Amino acid sequence: MLLEILRGRVARLVLVTKDRLLRFGSGLLFRICEFFGVEVVILDTAPDASREQQLTEDLVEILTVFSSRLYRSRSRKNLRALAA
Repeated sequence: MLLEILRGRVARLVLVTKDRLLRFGSGLLFRICEFFGVEVVILDTAPDASREQQLTEDLVEILTVFSSRLYRSRSRKNLRALAA
């Protein structure tokens, strides 16, 4: 999708919620859309959280991603050890 935006093939991006597209870093995508003239439409416009709340949510999401990767790699390692 990002490549399509960069190529100028997207005129409007419609999202259910602000954070539905990306776990974190949606602000960067919105800036890219603005730069390339892409209209961003968010259907569920909940009130914006405070900066502290946004930072907390971003950190929790980052920890969730990394912990799932850690547990997934640990699980694979244990499965290989059992198979040997």
